[in-house]
Amino acid sequence: MADAVRWHYITGRMFVPTWQEGVIRTSPDPVLMQRQGIADPPAGYFDCKPVAWFSTADPWEPSMAIKLRRKDGTSEFVRDLAGNARHGGGMYRIGVAAATAPISWTGYRKGGFDMPDVCNRMAKRAKDLNADTRNWWASEVQVPRSLWTRVEVWSDELWKPWSLFGGTAE
Repeated sequence: MADAVRWHYITGRMFVPTWQEGVIRTSPDPVLMQRQGIADPPAGYFDCKPVAWFSTADPWEPSMAIKLRRKDGTSEFVRDLAGNARHGGGMYRIGVAAATAPISWTGYRKGGFDMPDVCNRMAKRAKDLNADTRNWWASEVQVPRSLWTRVEVWSDELWKPWSLFGGTAE
């Protein structure tokens, strides 16, 4: 698992500006917040050390599920890849080498990247979404396109090379 491709899973709406910029940003980041429509971040949002998140989960990382708001004001997570692609304007994943995202979840927790209570909430959300924190990896720095090894798009229930990155999508 240590040498597995580390994937940055991303919806189509978020992929377009990421591709245009040519960099996977670390989070928290004011630009990412703006893209996600977060006008007023919760207290303590910027207290953690920023990282860019990756996963070795395949076919996708459940913890990045989109949260939809219902008409009655309640919300729920979209728990499947196809539903996230449908609601998110498509689904992409950007692959990097293991050395690009070397911080494991354990390293993140023990490395003081975030408060213990926040890490506990992240782990609880992962469990609730059937994600496995052992698949989580991070980079302390933004990841430029020059370090991307693959870009794939979810199409016809398969991951296919994205043609504009040099692959061929059918």
